[in-house]
Amino acid sequence: MSAAERMRKTRQRRHKGVIPVSIDIDDVRVPALLVAAGFLASKDADDRKAIGAALESYIAEASSPTAYETVAAQRRALLLGATKEA
Repeated sequence: MSAAERMRKTRQRRHKGVIPVSIDIDDVRVPALLVAAGFLASKDADDRKAIGAALESYIAEASSPTAYETVAAQRRALLLGATKEA
């Protein structure tokens, strides 16, 4: 890939509000989680590109406004329950 192509991809990501992140993951536990959660086919558990795509989908879904509201509601319920008991 040429420097011009890399720069074009960088600009496209910035325009979409996406940043590239490099992380180290456990090569057994993370694919197992993604398979169990339905984001990765078990046959792809050793495929780095498939794991990366599945992890992107998992994070996108987990960080969606709907998921955020669900977690926030659960936390409020837990906090209210703890307050009532105190």
